[in-house]
Amino acid sequence: MTTLAPGNLLEEIQSKLANGAVSEAGAVIDKLWAVFFEDPNLYLKALYHRLSNQPSQALTLLTELTTRYPDMARAHQEIALNSLSVNEPKAALRAAGVAVALDASLVKAWELLEPLHRTFTPEKLGATQDQIRFLKSLPPNYAR
Repeated sequence: MTTLAPGNLLEEIQSKLANGAVSEAGAVIDKLWAVFFEDPNLYLKALYHRLSNQPSQALTLLTELTTRYPDMARAHQEIALNSLSVNEPKAALRAAGVAVALDASLVKAWELLEPLHRTFTPEKLGATQDQIRFLKSLPPNYAR
């Protein structure tokens, strides 16, 4: 059974990352990682790597994470973001597609798909744009 990191520390990490305190968030993540390395919430370490311009490290971590937790939509979304950072648009297309298949409310993944569909699968572009409009029309707590 996976032991989960304390929620208050995960919230602290998210807050620090959102406010640009990337190195401070990294310090908290490293402490938690030593004890809770199997906690799927620590995909935040991959987010830290992406924000620190280390997309290859993020992709390595996310590959391990999605092997253990294949249904983790946000991890697939992060793979898409990091794949774009290393100029792998087809990998980004696959990962974002998996993310929205697992959780259709991930507006960021749909937004990633829009230009990718325009380039690689234009027949899907209209449906993607419709989904983005729909999600953005929902109250803030529904689209993620």
